Amino acid sequence: MSDLSCAKKVKTRKIHLCELCCRSFPIGTEMIVYSGIYDGDWYKYHCCETCAKLIPLLDFRDDGVGQGEMMDFVAGNDLKTPEELLEKLQNEKLRK
Repeated sequence: MSDLSCAKKVKTRKIHLCELCCRSFPIGTEMIVYSGIYDGDWYKYHCCETCAKLIPLLDFRDDGVGQGEMMDFVAGNDLKTPEELLEKLQNEKLRK
């Protein structure tokens, strides 16, 4: 359970890994920084924009998404990138 949380869009000043897909993103990439307190512990991580868009579209367990877990969803759909998964889910939503 999150006691306090914040999400902020930033332009990176150094290379960062997306916490969810574990891909590396270069300096100058727009990413979402999530930070806050969870069960009394401080957290802060960077997330690529694609993974941030996927979070509300996927059914994650109650405690959120783990490190690299987005790639499990990608592979489980026989795809190679989070962008392909986002496109697939958006197309499915349009068909409904």
